[in-house]
Amino acid sequence: MESLKFVMTTTFYPPYHLGGDAVHVYQLSNELAKLGHKVHIIHSIDSYKWQRKGEPAHQYPNHENITVHSIKSPLGKLTPLISYVIGVPYPIQKEIKDIINEIKPDVLHHHNIAGFGPFLLRIKAPTVLYTAHDYWSVCPMNGLTKYDRSYCTSKSNCLMCSIRSKRPPQFWRNIGLMYKYLQNVDAIITPSSYMKNKLAGFGLKGNFITIPNFVPKLSDTGEAICTHPYFLFVGVIEEHKGIRNLIHSFIDSKSDMNVKLLVVGSGSLENEMKEIITKNGYDDQIMMLGRIDDLKLANLYTHALAVIIPSIWPENCPLVALEALNHATPIITSDEGGLPEIVKTSDAGIVFKDNKLSTIIRNYNSKDKLKFLTENAFESSKTNYTFDDFYKKYLSLIK
Repeated sequence: MESLKFVMTTTFYPPYHLGGDAVHVYQLSNELAKLGHKVHIIHSIDSYKWQRKGEPAHQYPNHENITVHSIKSPLGKLTPLISYVIGVPYPIQKEIKDIINEIKPDVLHHHNIAGFGPFLLRIKAPTVLYTAHDYWSVCPMNGLTKYDRSYCTSKSNCLMCSIRSKRPPQFWRNIGLMYKYLQNVDAIITPSSYMKNKLAGFGLKGNFITIPNFVPKLSDTGEAICTHPYFLFVGVIEEHKGIRNLIHSFIDSKSDMNVKLLVVGSGSLENEMKEIITKNGYDDQIMMLGRIDDLKLANLYTHALAVIIPSIWPENCPLVALEALNHATPIITSDEGGLPEIVKTSDAGIVFKDNKLSTIIRNYNSKDKLKFLTENAFESSKTNYTFDDFYKKYLSLIK
């Protein structure tokens, strides 16, 4: 296929990022660039600075066919707030439009654009796509989690939910701008069927197509860094990721296995979790590693007994699960969102409900991982979550 020009719009882009949605944009952009396509990235420095202090520690090299447009507003952190309230990233909206109009992309692909607002969806191009990485299009909380941490099951009083969550109201939602601007989008990509059904159930209309996320091809990870048997958690240390439940479940399991729990990631609950670990005398068994480089993380994935994903919010198609399967490591997940889909597709995992995680931890051992390997699990994940499979569906959509 001839070379195309892509513009990816995203609030966050590595190294100025917080989670898996930005990593997906990074990987997709670089894979497209390797195939000869020209890719432009538009992202917000101000949104990152709003949530993180200082400069990011890790660097992410980009292919030579990638041009990154890091947008900074003269108003600094005020611009993401303005975008949040009125849906327009004043005063940088003209700069963004001018960049896109100058590039004249064949494909304008929007990702997590909460930091810019729905204004971006108005901009026209031969093909306009939007990937729903979360529930932002229908929920001011982004995660369908209400002020009292209960799930939102129907579109009700979003204004009251915002106020009680101590967030300013989003006036653009009240006048239906999202539904109006989405008419300009040729297709809404949902990485899971769960996400597609949920958005449609909340009244979002459009041409939905499910294309699961992908992970890059596996490289050699070398000898095990940690020779002790261990479970692995990878993600932000926040309430919605279920980290509290995981720590308590590991402690409550009182497993007679000589096993550790390695926690990779950072977040607002990091210090609190460390205090709980120390208070219960588990400093030698639960290791908080913070953020680590990709090579070390790949090594930990490869040699883990299992990767535990205990999320308490409805996950979409998290890269952590796909990365674990890519390293032939089983996953143990909650039954939230699109996680059961991944377990069913890969046939290489366990889904737990209610408070059964401690029981699984107590009874799971190295023989269970070996069982998944000998039963040829992971085979379907090698085809369903690869870039080749993603690219075929993606190109078909563009054509």
